[in-house]
Amino acid sequence: TAEVVALALQLNEQSDGAFDVTVGPLVNLWGFGPTPRQSQTPSQADIAASLEAVGADKLQVRLAPPALRKTHPALKVDLSAIAKGHGVDRVVNVLERLQFSSYFVEIGGEVRTRGTKPGGQAWQIGIEQPRSDQRSVAAVLSLSDQALATSGSYRNFFEVDGRRYSHTISPKTGWPVEDPIASASVLADNCALADGVATAMMSAGFDAGLVLAERNDWAVMLVRPTSDGKFETIESTAFARRADWPEK
Repeated sequence: TAEVVALALQLNEQSDGAFDVTVGPLVNLWGFGPTPRQSQTPSQADIAASLEAVGADKLQVRLAPPALRKTHPALKVDLSAIAKGHGVDRVVNVLERLQFSSYFVEIGGEVRTRGTKPGGQAWQIGIEQPRSDQRSVAAVLSLSDQALATSGSYRNFFEVDGRRYSHTISPKTGWPVEDPIASASVLADNCALADGVATAMMSAGFDAGLVLAERNDWAVMLVRPTSDGKFETIESTAFARRADWPEK
């Protein structure tokens, strides 16, 4: 747990606060947590009150001996944005100790592979078209000796008075992100990093996310909706360098 939190705090710093594992109270306030969703959006007063208990600067971690410390009594830590990727890496560590030379590990959509499929074919990963009204594959990526994580806003949302609110809540404003990304796919050497960066992209928004990706040399592919009902896709320099597209 301490190792995962340490990586989360590192990503918080690298993303200028976009990735924040303490954002849970805001997610819950907006009805994307265990509390049932209300028919209206939260009041600004309620958002401000929740923001008081949010912030990675209120969380400290120590690795030896492992420990967490919070400097605000109401602070909560939700590792769902990075723990699945960490779980993939833990499984990979076991397979590596058992000297497997080829594997495909997937937990909740987060993937890490090594080697090839039986017969020498590359592992093929489908990236979903970010549409809420259908399920289809937008592209297929060959993946070997890398991890891939994809986050999206096209499944988990609600609408009030004709406006759509995504489940990605900004830890800075307390509101759903205003520059929405339909999906963010990230390639990395390990799955915890890919998982966390994908969430950071969703939280930062399209334009700011691209700036962060280039600054940190993150391999990201961002997709956002356009006014004509289609999608715009942009790959960071690192993603274009690392991605292997047999079909696109």
